[in-house]
Amino acid sequence: MQKISLIQKIGLIFLSFILTFVLLEGLLRLGGFLYLFLQERRNMIGLGKEDAYTILCVGESMTAFGDQFSYPAQLQYILNERSKDKKFNVINKGVPAINTDAILYYIEDHIDRYHPDAVISMIGINDEYYSRDFDKTLKEKKISFLGDFRVVKLARLVNMHFRQKLVDLGFAPAEEDGGNNKKPGIPEAYKEDFQAEVSSPKKIFGAIKKSTETQKKLEKVIKKLTVEGRQRAAGEVIAQLEKAKENERDLLILAGMFFEEREDPAQAEDFYKKACELLPEDDSAFVALGRFYRTQERFDEAMAVFSETLRMSPVSVSGVLEMGKTYDALGQPLMAAKIFKKVLYFVIKDFWMHVDLGDWFEDHDMFDEAEVAFVRAIQEEPRNSLVYRKLGNLYLRQGKDKEAKTAFQKAREIMEDRVNPQTLANYNAICQQVLEEGVKLIVMQYPTRSVAPLKKALQLRDEIIFVENKKNFEEAMEDEDYSDYFYDNFAGDFGHCTLKGNKLIASGLADVLLRIF
Repeated sequence: MQKISLIQKIGLIFLSFILTFVLLEGLLRLGGFLYLFLQERRNMIGLGKEDAYTILCVGESMTAFGDQFSYPAQLQYILNERSKDKKFNVINKGVPAINTDAILYYIEDHIDRYHPDAVISMIGINDEYYSRDFDKTLKEKKISFLGDFRVVKLARLVNMHFRQKLVDLGFAPAEEDGGNNKKPGIPEAYKEDFQAEVSSPKKIFGAIKKSTETQKKLEKVIKKLTVEGRQRAAGEVIAQLEKAKENERDLLILAGMFFEEREDPAQAEDFYKKACELLPEDDSAFVALGRFYRTQERFDEAMAVFSETLRMSPVSVSGVLEMGKTYDALGQPLMAAKIFKKVLYFVIKDFWMHVDLGDWFEDHDMFDEAEVAFVRAIQEEPRNSLVYRKLGNLYLRQGKDKEAKTAFQKAREIMEDRVNPQTLANYNAICQQVLEEGVKLIVMQYPTRSVAPLKKALQLRDEIIFVENKKNFEEAMEDEDYSDYFYDNFAGDFGHCTLKGNKLIASGLADVLLRIF
């Protein structure tokens, strides 16, 4: 029997993976096709009846899910029950996992196909998970190759729901919301320079070369002024030279980050070391080098660098924090906790440092310290809803329901003050297309959320009919449980509706539509 070589084994494994991927992709696409086919068959029933008003509902899974229990199906039933002299046909064009890019792309086709008398939109929640460049229309975009695979989308969706289930059970902190709450890979202090100066290797070397030339010129000026005995003027130029060296140090660190993100560790290490050599008594370059070693799992080198950092600057907060992270990576949580507690009570304003500490303390069931960290973060950025949600989940894990409710309410208030930029751009384009066709447009907000930000943000607000689902759900849940109206909590402050929840949405919409028609 012929022995299979290692390369052949690897090839077989790779081929098996590809075949599995293709098979799963095919099944998902077939399932999606069947789902949309059956949905379309239901939509076509009753379409074309004389004297029947056609209502088109667009959205994501909040609209699509439920079949006869979905809010569009319930809306059709309620409308035809309440109005004996008018007939209504409600079209459900909700598509699970869709975002506003795709809704904008298809809205014109939907209008041409169904000739609706009114369009109801409840959209935007998926823009956080399937975000793309919204400066162009979908037709003009080059959509990510991997992002279009159903397997990839399914993985994202499963991860999102699994993560939320962990949150619901108290085993994980809440996800970040949209807007500006995502943690940057590059420190904010460097971000503008990074984007402007080092977006390519050529610009990196150019900026560093320019900085080095500036330093040489300043050194010549200092020497000349010193010979002339103009000590005061020389002192001023020396200060400029120190500033120039700090600028080059930052550029070298940025260059290290650039190559680290592009998975070129040799180049990254070289730049980090050059930054350390330029200002050997400055701790920031050493911290960057040590962090690089830690992320590369070169823990002995990382600990050596952090030890040197703390020798130079015993009160270096970033040095202490990175050493704690290294202990944690080495599987020594007690040492990490000792260090993190020390950092927690340093008087320093650093939002993401306190968020990180809060997450770590909560993960290790150190709830008092986690609360202190999250509260410190809130003091630094009081309009960031992420930390209020984290604090709310922390309180839930401790059974502090009253405190949790207050934290979640504050997060909701902050979130209601803004609209995702991608959602806003696409929503305005959708509104324009619908209204230009002479079709009435109803913009509906998700359950428990205020419609006020949409009213404020949409350009054609005077021509739009707005529907809110905040008061009706809040009043309903005063006497009944959350689970009576939602069967999950995927959005943090609401979830997919049960039949009872969809009936509540449909009932409010029916009141509005019967006033219009």
